[in-house]
Amino acid sequence: MLKLSTSQIRNKWIEFFKKHDHMFIEPASLIPENDPSILWINSGVATLKDYFSGKENPPANRLVNSQKAIRTNDIFNVGQTSRHHTLFEMLGNFSIGDYFKEKAVDLAYEFLVKELEIDINKLWFTVYEDDEETISYWKKYNIKDERILRCGRDRNFWDIGSGPCGPCTEIHYDRGEKYDPLKIGEKLILEDIENDRFVEIWNIVFSQFNNDGKGNYTELKRKNIDTGAGLERIASISQDVPTNFDADNFQTIIHATEQFSTFKYDINNYFNKDQKQSEINFAYKVIADHFRAAVFAIADGAVPSNKERGYILRRLIRRAAVLAKKLEINDPAWVNAAIDGVVLSMGDFYSYLRTKIIDKVKLILNKEINLFEKTLKQGLSVFEANTKNNSLDKNITFKLVDTYGFPIELIKELAKAKNIEIDLEAFEEMFKQHQLISKNKNTSITALEQQNESLLKLDLESKFYYHTFSIDQAKVIKLYDQNFNEVDQLEYEDGYVVFDQTCFYATSGGQVNDTGYIIADNEKYFVDDVIKAPNLQHVHHTIEAKLALDQIVRLEINKQDRINITANHSAEHLLQYCLRKVISQDIKQEGAAKYPYKVTFDFTHHEPLTKEKIIEVENAMNQIVAEHHEAKELHLSLKEAKEMGAMAFFGEKYKEIKGKLRVMSIGPTLELCGGTHVHNTEDIERVKIIDFSSKGSGSWRITMITRNENLNKYAIDQQTNFKHELTKLSQLIDLTNSSVLDQYNQFINQDEINIDQLDQLTDQFNNLKEELLKLKLEQDKQEAKNSLLAIKKAFNQSTDQIRIQTFKNEDNKIIFNALSELINENLSTVFISFNVVDDAKVQYLLATNEQFAKNNNINLNTWAKNLNVVENTKGGGKPYFVQGGCSSNNALDQFLAISKEFKI
Repeated sequence: MLKLSTSQIRNKWIEFFKKHDHMFIEPASLIPENDPSILWINSGVATLKDYFSGKENPPANRLVNSQKAIRTNDIFNVGQTSRHHTLFEMLGNFSIGDYFKEKAVDLAYEFLVKELEIDINKLWFTVYEDDEETISYWKKYNIKDERILRCGRDRNFWDIGSGPCGPCTEIHYDRGEKYDPLKIGEKLILEDIENDRFVEIWNIVFSQFNNDGKGNYTELKRKNIDTGAGLERIASISQDVPTNFDADNFQTIIHATEQFSTFKYDINNYFNKDQKQSEINFAYKVIADHFRAAVFAIADGAVPSNKERGYILRRLIRRAAVLAKKLEINDPAWVNAAIDGVVLSMGDFYSYLRTKIIDKVKLILNKEINLFEKTLKQGLSVFEANTKNNSLDKNITFKLVDTYGFPIELIKELAKAKNIEIDLEAFEEMFKQHQLISKNKNTSITALEQQNESLLKLDLESKFYYHTFSIDQAKVIKLYDQNFNEVDQLEYEDGYVVFDQTCFYATSGGQVNDTGYIIADNEKYFVDDVIKAPNLQHVHHTIEAKLALDQIVRLEINKQDRINITANHSAEHLLQYCLRKVISQDIKQEGAAKYPYKVTFDFTHHEPLTKEKIIEVENAMNQIVAEHHEAKELHLSLKEAKEMGAMAFFGEKYKEIKGKLRVMSIGPTLELCGGTHVHNTEDIERVKIIDFSSKGSGSWRITMITRNENLNKYAIDQQTNFKHELTKLSQLIDLTNSSVLDQYNQFINQDEINIDQLDQLTDQFNNLKEELLKLKLEQDKQEAKNSLLAIKKAFNQSTDQIRIQTFKNEDNKIIFNALSELINENLSTVFISFNVVDDAKVQYLLATNEQFAKNNNINLNTWAKNLNVVENTKGGGKPYFVQGGCSSNNALDQFLAISKEFKI
């Protein structure tokens, strides 16, 4: 086999498949575009799924890529095994309705045997047991029968329960007996035992059947090929090194980190098995792996935070930071050196790592590691506080991992140093359950979605008119029922309609669809949704409609909503431009939504915007609006658009296609965009940023509205909300003779305002609310004081050594405070309180002086146990102070009867 660098293997792969008429697809961002089903791009095919499902037409039927991906399900295996990684590269070749099994097998053989010069006798093949066709294709290359393994569905059939599915064939490389220390031999691959000898390097999935969800399989009309080959695995085999971490890409990062530690990485320890060196190697492997993932994730727009992908990123960084400490790396310069190692190893192919984006990566990574230093101290305090009994509860272990970001290795070391036991099995079970929940919430996509054959084959021409509110002569050219079955007519039922021409915008690019009506035979049918078919026709969903093929109808959209949406969409272009101009060119859009009543814009930035900067951005937008720029619609090739500096962002994929791309020029802005826009910026009238909020660490959302009518309506709505909130608050306060009564009445009774008065009104509201809350706090304190005195007075009416009182809807905290005072004023008395709450439950409190309890051998927990015999009752506490309750309101009589039997 040729000895090649990782870059050489990648280049060979791409050039080989380009030579075989595959179009190269540039690697996509790790952050999925408009796909909430996954947090990260987690496979080579993930970025192409719309092509396979038929939602989009592929740029070619044969595709090739090298796609970076992130998976963290097996994070604890990283560094422990030879091949587990969080970030990895998948080499892929794909056929969408083009070649199938034989060609896929031929290409695999030619690349491995001819291009990489792998000895065919070192390859083993697994095939689905009933797939005689694929078996015959492998056999034509004179592969021995014993090296073609027939396997069952669990190993060689790809199926998610419904939709496209099919058999697959895997290619394994035999690394020889030195990677089989137990001399198990071929049994390793025959029984699919985890091992380092037989390494899977390629998997080819044949999307051949459709599963109707009931186990009935039919042949797909359009068959697809989805393949994946692990770049890191092929590199380690080519370079004849023990593990993926010993290949050039990882070693570059490891060498960059080594210079800051006295401990060195030893590639030969795979065979030497020195325990201390294994721990050192493990630390270097994890640092290299996690920094690769973190650098790419941040460069692609992710930011460390406490939720979703930001949480995963934070864990990776913290885990690497802890292991750097284990290597006694104390110079903070190691962080930038490790980042530079990532750039050196992968920057040739991922050239954007060599731009100024890497400065942002360094800033965020260093900031996050510095922050972890503080969190580490807090976590250590939690550890110390919960290890006094020489054991660590599974819940605390999980909390240290989940909340404080402690790697399990750190917890093990801390426990070992204090000779403390950890219930690792219980923790791992909790972690598995946590993973299962996370997996269910963020289902990993599995390459191919249900194909909608009806829309895939829809090739009728349908024109969309951007600037028209109605069309008189629209012809029905296609009808579907609610389940997308093609029909000739709808009989007062819900369904989908395609017209030869339409004025309805279909949801795309963050802009919501138009709503409106289909008018036919003097009847109106509401259109509530419009989707875009793979071939760009607009498919209208209508309610209880009576329509037939070839019928001529009138279409009317909601004119006012469209006017507002166009203003909001154009304003969003201005916002993006002004944010980059006023704040930073590094601002990256995460998403945007354009509605009739508002527009939201999500973006990443390493710090929040100040109020002053928000005002500056708003003023910059309104300046462009006031300059009355004409909005120009340009039609350019992708190359021309890039040369002019046009921007394209979230959710929009622009590729070389026949014809031109639509580019909107609005004042100084230039963006590729398929949405509706104003004719002139004066149509926007005015822009107002109404909210700036955090979506998590480093991720922000701006909400804004446009046009004077909408702005004034918003101001009046806010005024109404303010009045409502203050009215509710005033009902909890006695305002009689209050100093704020006049201010309150003046605010409640004032006339409607306009947008120019809103900022002043907001300040008035906040000030008045603060005054009312202060007054409420004072009155609550006085009321609590009065209640406490009343409770004490009730108990002190008796001189018995055991005093029992019943209350109704009293604050149990006040009763608690009253008893706390009483037991220090009455040193030899037991106080018992029963509090009936909303006629639904009964709370109890039992208290006595602590010293009195000790001297007289009193344990109120014993008394509480007697009360707890009442059904649905729980409670307990300290020997001198217990509390509990019952969820049944009829428990009071039983409690009183039991209490009368208490004796000191």
